[in-house]
Amino acid sequence: MPLGDGSGGSGAGGRGRSWRTRALVAVCALAAAAGALSLGSDPAQAAASEVETERLRGATRYETAVAIADAFADAVEEGQSGGDVDTAIVTSGADEHFGYVLPAPALARRHRAPVLLVEPDDLPSSVRTYIERQGIHNVIILGGVDVVSAEVEAEIDGLAGVGVERIAGSDAYTTAVKVAEQVGPAARVPGPFRRAVLLATGEAFADALAAGPLAYAGQHPILLTRSGELPPEVVAFLRSSNIDRVVILGGLAAVDIDVEFELENLGMTITRWAGRDRYETAIDIALALLADDSPQSCFDGSAVGLAYAWRSPDAIVSGPYLGELCAPLLLVGRRVLPAGVRSVLEADGNFTGDSGGDLLMTAFGGSAAVSEQVLRAAANAAELQPLLARVFAADGGCHFRVTFDDPVLTVDAENPRNYFIDGLLLDFFGATVDAGFFETTTEAVITFAGASALDDDVVPTGCQAPLRARDTVGVAAKRIHAADGRTVRRAELSVRADNIRPRLSINAPRRATSVIIRTNEPVVGAEGAPTITVEFRRAGLTAVTVTADVTPGGSRIDVAVPGEFDTDTTIGLRPGDQVVVRANQLEDLAGNRNLAAIRTT
Repeated sequence: MPLGDGSGGSGAGGRGRSWRTRALVAVCALAAAAGALSLGSDPAQAAASEVETERLRGATRYETAVAIADAFADAVEEGQSGGDVDTAIVTSGADEHFGYVLPAPALARRHRAPVLLVEPDDLPSSVRTYIERQGIHNVIILGGVDVVSAEVEAEIDGLAGVGVERIAGSDAYTTAVKVAEQVGPAARVPGPFRRAVLLATGEAFADALAAGPLAYAGQHPILLTRSGELPPEVVAFLRSSNIDRVVILGGLAAVDIDVEFELENLGMTITRWAGRDRYETAIDIALALLADDSPQSCFDGSAVGLAYAWRSPDAIVSGPYLGELCAPLLLVGRRVLPAGVRSVLEADGNFTGDSGGDLLMTAFGGSAAVSEQVLRAAANAAELQPLLARVFAADGGCHFRVTFDDPVLTVDAENPRNYFIDGLLLDFFGATVDAGFFETTTEAVITFAGASALDDDVVPTGCQAPLRARDTVGVAAKRIHAADGRTVRRAELSVRADNIRPRLSINAPRRATSVIIRTNEPVVGAEGAPTITVEFRRAGLTAVTVTADVTPGGSRIDVAVPGEFDTDTTIGLRPGDQVVVRANQLEDLAGNRNLAAIRTT
């Protein structure tokens, strides 16, 4: 059976397509006109709070299939039903035999089995190793001896503890029918898709490939057809089975309207999932799986697969793994993320991740199939753009301050474990966080152990371990959330050395009975002194010294004008009076002593 690289999804869509699908196709068309590749995304439209990417690949298509089989086994064992994988489906990995792989997902579901690829006349060592390592007891070969030779079958059968059976027809079309005769929709499948089969062209693989996850999850058989007519074996199967619905995969160029008429004459209800090309057909299938009326409710947008659209031996066996994850498959270019794929990943409500907002994105094959650029672009499109934070800290400080560009949840912002100093989370230091008392906040003040502040106008002082130059403080990545699920990106600040002496300014207007001394940064009394002395000078009088209290961490000192400067004719300071603060009485948090200051009224 020929398997070309022509578009399996071209042509107009048929019946059964929802308004959501038609709208998405229109959006895709507009986006395609604007360009094919996007490395950014609109945060207002993104979906998951975090995207985890994985790549399943090997040096060859055979080793890649083994890597996918390993991931499948892990998914089965970790899934709700659990259990061991002891059966494997084997068929040829040769390009001309791809049609024998396409019907495998429903059979794989029945046996909880991965699909492995072999050469028609040789058993790759990686496949042999997998069968032995995984403890496979049953191997099902798809296709006749011209697809998987008798020699390969004998070699598998000769492995210790392994039994072999073969499902084969005269070609890929009849083989698919024989597979369908052994499987059927799971009893738990609800609604109109309970007795449905999937029908795809046997002349290209893309449309059936995208339906593999559904075929596995619902144990829906995949039948293959020629573009212009149904093979007689397919007709006979539909007549004799209890199938009442056929889902056609791809547009009219893939499965002609004449085939649709044949199906209607057989009494079948028809649904067609299609787009203008194979990219949009895969999107249409994905949206149908994610919709409220999905044939399988487990497709919840917590995982998604990416595969190269035009020749994808790496992804041809992905159906069971994605079906076990309930993850749709989207098709991409080797170096281009199609605009329609970007749009469906960005759209709110599609790939929203699991209950924690985490989305698993799996690329099949190496970077020659799905480039790092495309994988990164897809992840960026699906992920809510992180929030930005800014960090403020000073040499010698007992605290640092963080501001957030958008409101974040206070319960997260006030957790010391979400901040760090020199790579260590702050709960190890007994730090406290003040993030306010509302549900959300845009600021947090992190104070170190032992520090205190007399009031809101001063900074904390007295901590056991104040900041020093080159200390790094900041916000840990993806720990603080906004109400919409976005997370705060890692932000940090390396504390700069402070070698600048604090400067003072004196506010001493005429007739004042008190003066205000301000510092350009928080200060404490030198060597811990609680007070400083301020000198008042007037011509003809002896200078008077006044003691003023210093608030640790403050930047304001209030000083009463001495009584000697009040007379019967003048109250407070006169023109020409001077207020002097000598040097080295105050020091900033880094230990720098103040410069002298003088003010003449």
